[in-house]
Amino acid sequence: MMSKMMGQDDSGSDGEGAAFAPPARVPPDEMSKMAAQKLKDEGNAAFTAGNWLNALGLFTRAIEMDYTDHVFYSNRSGANLKLLRTRDAVSDANQCIALKPNWAKGYSRLGAALLADMQPEEAVQAFKKGLNMDPKNEVMIEGLKDATAAAEEEKKRLAEEEKEEEAAAPAYNPEDSVVIGIDLGTTFSCVAVWKGGGVEILEDDGGNRTTPSFVAFTPDGARLVGEAAKSQAARNPKNTLYDIKRILGQKMGEHAVRDEVKRFPFEIVADKETDDPRIKVEALNGKLMPPEQVSGLVLAHMKRIAEARLGHRSEEHTSELQSP
Repeated sequence: MMSKMMGQDDSGSDGEGAAFAPPARVPPDEMSKMAAQKLKDEGNAAFTAGNWLNALGLFTRAIEMDYTDHVFYSNRSGANLKLLRTRDAVSDANQCIALKPNWAKGYSRLGAALLADMQPEEAVQAFKKGLNMDPKNEVMIEGLKDATAAAEEEKKRLAEEEKEEEAAAPAYNPEDSVVIGIDLGTTFSCVAVWKGGGVEILEDDGGNRTTPSFVAFTPDGARLVGEAAKSQAARNPKNTLYDIKRILGQKMGEHAVRDEVKRFPFEIVADKETDDPRIKVEALNGKLMPPEQVSGLVLAHMKRIAEARLGHRSEEHTSELQSP
């Protein structure tokens, strides 16, 4: 069934979708649109012949000629999926939906791409949205079944891993009771314990007593925290988040916050309802993250450092957080 979803191709555009035009782009003229349609037809022929790389190139050229046609992005998503370029397939499907939000097939494309990209829960939601528009679509009905099954398997796997971690955790000895303190800093954080009548700052695996308050997301879906995140910031600036504490608990309408966000290489937008800042993460398909969530990832990392050094889980301890 997966091959059926991945093997779709579109022969033409249906309807006048709302064109998406980035600020600096000029709408295509009629000659460009005609040339783009010809490239799309050639791409469809290449796709049908199984020459997916050639099809990808032709669909890309069509988009360069006319970026307003949702079908071009849909077709390129299908070609990317055949080439196992799942992230690109997801991105193209999202662009297709942005251009034509009421086109059911766009959600079929997105569901198939998300499922192949190992995001089954998101795939379920995409297929459900498509089926709301086209309830009898067999491809999406089967896709929803596959995605639901994959999501259940993922939940089981995570539950089993959690059980294994709990079973492997050293037994807690009440005599080892300590007080943990975490200093969540703007640029660096640290964790310490009160033990034996004194304070001991704990080191990470690299022997460092402070940890950069950095969180990063890589194009392949990995999440990095601390030194690992900071070390790759220069080559991944739009997905490496830092100094987040400066906007924590603030509103986007505040003058200080507007000044802060100007210097960040990553995009920060305002929540439409609350005016709270939201960080747009390109590597997560444009997911909007609240600053509190990013800071929470740093805190969780500091907690893991403490657990590794103490040899047992920290839920059993008294924890103190310092975040002025």
